[in-house]
Order: sequence, then structure tokens, then C-alpha cells
Amino acid sequence: EMVKVPKVIGKLLRRAQRHLNEVDLEMGRLRYTYDEDRSAGVVLHQNPEANTEVEKGSKVELLVNE
Repeated sequence: EMVKVPKVIGKLLRRAQRHLNEVDLEMGRLRYTYDEDRSAGVVLHQNPEANTEVEKGSKVELLVNE
């Protein structure tokens, strides 16, 4: 079964994980970077991108601000 990846960029990591879980997706590899213009814990990038159709249970990689 296919599901659409929700947009989690700009959300705090915990909220992003909740949105992924709501559509039966898992949080994949987490990477961290630093952007002084963003709050700590905010998702800066996701792969696959929002609105991409993937199989239920797929993992979404996130880049999170430290």
C-alpha cells in the first residue's frame, strides 16, 4: 500500500516523528547541522520529499538543526 510523505520541514523533531507515524512511515537516519537562523530541533530537510508516494512502513531521512 502506498502513502504520501507528509511535509515535516520546519517542524520540531518530535512533531515530525508523530506526523510520519500517523501515515505509517518511520523515521530513518537522522543527520544534524547548524543553522543559526533556525531553532534547535527543527527539521531542515527530508528525504524523500513531501508528497512523494512511498510504500507504507518506509523510512524518511531527516536533517535536523542542532
